[in-house]
Amino acid sequence: MNAEELNCEICRFQEIVGLCPPEHAAGTRVALALRELYGMKSAAAILSYVRVLFPNEIESALSLASGDDQFSLGSRLPTLSTVQDAIPKLLDAVAHKEVNRIVRSLDEMGIFALCSTLGRQFGRLESCMGLVIGRARLIPLVELAIFAAELGAYDRAASYIADAQAFAPEPPELHDVRTVAGLVALAAGQVEEAKKYLADSVRVCREDEYARLMCSIRPFNLMLAEKLLEHGEKAAVLKYLEECQRLWSYATRQISSWIYAIQHGQKPDFLAPGIRTSMDKPTAKIHDLTIRSVFLTENPDERNHADVGELRARYKRDVAAAIKGKLGMQKN
Repeated sequence: MNAEELNCEICRFQEIVGLCPPEHAAGTRVALALRELYGMKSAAAILSYVRVLFPNEIESALSLASGDDQFSLGSRLPTLSTVQDAIPKLLDAVAHKEVNRIVRSLDEMGIFALCSTLGRQFGRLESCMGLVIGRARLIPLVELAIFAAELGAYDRAASYIADAQAFAPEPPELHDVRTVAGLVALAAGQVEEAKKYLADSVRVCREDEYARLMCSIRPFNLMLAEKLLEHGEKAAVLKYLEECQRLWSYATRQISSWIYAIQHGQKPDFLAPGIRTSMDKPTAKIHDLTIRSVFLTENPDERNHADVGELRARYKRDVAAAIKGKLGMQKN
């Protein structure tokens, strides 16, 4: 991460902290859990930058914070004003490479508290998730499984996706569930099983028009495809990307460039700016998933999947309301 990327990540952290929860009860709890999770991710990215500059000093400060008896699993993200006050101090300290000031600024921003040991991080997130009642819990469960897989905590990831199955995941959630299951299988050396999960992760989005609609309005997951590519499984990844092209038409040109790169022995730039990466930004995902959680309060068995036109119209109405702040979400 360079200085420009650090600035972007600091801005992202500020945006996450500054998000206001919606007024809908289920949405409020989901949004708070997602803010906590994405706040941790952003904090880790900020810490990784300064750790490169001063590895020993940052590790020492992180160890002291991790051993602080005042830490509470129930604690939440720092306030927006606290973060805003600390940001200029941090940037100035980084510019002058003053490690003591960097450490103080990171502490003020709550970065060390958010980047504690894995056990305490997951404990804190599980505590937030426990406040989500009913089927809406599926949303933070799936996101928590993805986070665990990103950190290589595959046992936890497997546990979270097993728990998610109890809440009747639908195609957009199943897409991520199958992806995480494939990552767990790959970590266990089960390459063929992982390839099956990759294919299944896009198959669940093709089952009917409802599945196509609900998957297409969410960014597709590239985590398993990227890992399989590192294992030399080009054919499976190419087939997956070709299927993604048919479903996520907005990314057709970008996916074509990835396919071309793989076919010519190059590494595709999955993080290149585009509509998908915009949809995958933390604030955008928190908004989208919070709206999704309100839909999940319905019983899926009672929904008429044939009436996709009404579902599409309803989703557009709710998204439009969210953009205007009518769902209680600010900074849309």
